[in-house]
Amino acid sequence: MPTAKVPPSGSAPLRRRPAAWFGVVALLVLLAYARSCGAPFHFDDYTIIVANEEGSLSSLSGFLGFARTRLVPFATFALNYWVGGDDPFGYHAVNVAIHLLATLFVFNLALALCRTPRLRDTWLAEARLPFAVAAALFFACHPIQVQAVTYVVQRMSSLAAAFYVGSVLCYVRARNAQVGTGPGRPAAAFVGSIALALGALLSKENTASLPAAVMLAEWVFYGRAGLAKRLLRLTPYLLLVLVIGVGWKLLALGPGGRRISGSAAEQMAGLVRTLVFRANPRGDVAPLEYFFTQCVVIPRYLRIVVLPRGFNVDHDVAIQRILAPGVAGGMLFLAALLAFGLYAARRWPVLGFGITWSFVALSVESSFLPIRDAMVEHRMYLAMPGVALAVASGFAWLFQRQRAVAAVLGATAAALLCALTFLRNETWRTPEALWRDAVAKSPNKPRVHINLGMALRLAGESDEAITQYCRALALDPRNARARGNLDALIEEQADAALDEGTEIVLEGSGTGPEGSLLGLEPPDPCAGR
Repeated sequence: MPTAKVPPSGSAPLRRRPAAWFGVVALLVLLAYARSCGAPFHFDDYTIIVANEEGSLSSLSGFLGFARTRLVPFATFALNYWVGGDDPFGYHAVNVAIHLLATLFVFNLALALCRTPRLRDTWLAEARLPFAVAAALFFACHPIQVQAVTYVVQRMSSLAAAFYVGSVLCYVRARNAQVGTGPGRPAAAFVGSIALALGALLSKENTASLPAAVMLAEWVFYGRAGLAKRLLRLTPYLLLVLVIGVGWKLLALGPGGRRISGSAAEQMAGLVRTLVFRANPRGDVAPLEYFFTQCVVIPRYLRIVVLPRGFNVDHDVAIQRILAPGVAGGMLFLAALLAFGLYAARRWPVLGFGITWSFVALSVESSFLPIRDAMVEHRMYLAMPGVALAVASGFAWLFQRQRAVAAVLGATAAALLCALTFLRNETWRTPEALWRDAVAKSPNKPRVHINLGMALRLAGESDEAITQYCRALALDPRNARARGNLDALIEEQADAALDEGTEIVLEGSGTGPEGSLLGLEPPDPCAGR
């Protein structure tokens, strides 16, 4: 095996610097998420963790039926449940640990990229430590990551992304060892990459794009190898996606609980329909309409990343049915950005790789497969390693030329991002604060009013909860959930009034032909609200 050509690392103390610097990153992450472990469960947390009557986490049969293809994150939920029941602290602590693991993989991926044939003799290899630290800090401390870390059930997103990045990292290390630019055994690293790929695919379906990410790394950093060799290296990842896809089909049930049957073509079509049905149960969004919508949504994600403000647990995004000017503008912007990323991959490898990575990462959830929620911030978690690498390459370039300026700007940016993440976590500290924030930012979305109403009801503020349910019904008069919650709360108040001997006022519901009352009922609770 050829001797590894590793850039000089200096004395023993200097060789320990990467670990020390990652310790600084980890400390900042812990500070930014210091109070997140005290947050309660939110939203779908109750469906998956708290509502455990059917044994979805406490029995093997319930677990297998509930977890289906997301076995790994549900296994961690089951372990959390076994250790601490439904106490949120343990779940949050594991989420932060997973975030730190993903950050470690991003940090080491940045270092490994600097050993690739494209970068080992460049200025970036000399600035590899500032580059890696900047990438890890940006990824770990950006407030857009909060929803994937502090929202417990979105452990699916963070864990899947950690495995995904770890798989690419091991692949890069294997290739570095293979071409003689890095230490280690290629076979062991390849095996590690495949194992992590399996973990990713068993965590969340959006990791089906992993073969494209591996091929991207091969294309950008390892020169012009023959197509046959590239496809051979890619084969294990493609086979994994195929095998897991078959597993999805075998586990898939159609709308009504019936197992998909028929010819192979019919079963595949049924699988696609089932996946679309699960993603968008109403079936009211066509793939092209969803694509048009994502041409508006993805630029919004990028705007939030560049200007970290406007975070929202429940964004209000209108489905784009036609090629409107806003859709066309977003489409042109994204096409230009992707074209620039592909062009930059040949001249500025890390910048191009980072931009293109983001498109690959979003390709499953933010393209043509309709998903019920058009825009949710945790979808950016898998794209953020690419963004972080691109941003960090700019920081490393500045660091090589103006170290003092880069140090001041870097420290200021890190402090600002940590502060914003800390403040965003404060919003997640109570359901009422989270949904008041959502109502302020999505006032025309019925669901945020319903969820704020539920939070207020739990807090004992029944009158204001009724107001929120009424606002939801004003926006969507046929909303069964808002009507059901409102009726239940009114009935609860009536029962409490009877128990206390309070007089209940009823009003006539109409009169007959001779002026007789047809019925009595409580006054409209939404009148005047």
